[in-house]
Amino acid sequence: MSIKKIFEDNEPIAHNKYKYVLWESILLSIICMGTYTTIGLASNLVVLAIGLILFIMLIYLISKFQFKLIQFKPLEKKHLLYGLIATILSLAIYWTISAIIGQPSNQVTKWMCIKI
Repeated sequence: MSIKKIFEDNEPIAHNKYKYVLWESILLSIICMGTYTTIGLASNLVVLAIGLILFIMLIYLISKFQFKLIQFKPLEKKHLLYGLIATILSLAIYWTISAIIGQPSNQVTKWMCIKI
């Protein structure tokens, strides 16, 4: 048995396709930044639609390039329970810290302000 057989790898980089992996990663990074920027800063529906199209294209390219970043599995009840528990805990922590420290003046909404 040769040493090459012991360390054999089936990943794209092992087959000298590292240039393709690099360019695929750069392309996905650019699309991801564009998606984040357009959806996060959407000033109208056209910009939001562009962001959603970029997001769909991003998901498609991730599956086409066979990057195993996202696994599509059926949602189970325990996943919903974990999400609900995490939400309740984070809200409880947030409200506790807000009660102890208080809110900065720029974070207080107008309906919470009581003028005396």
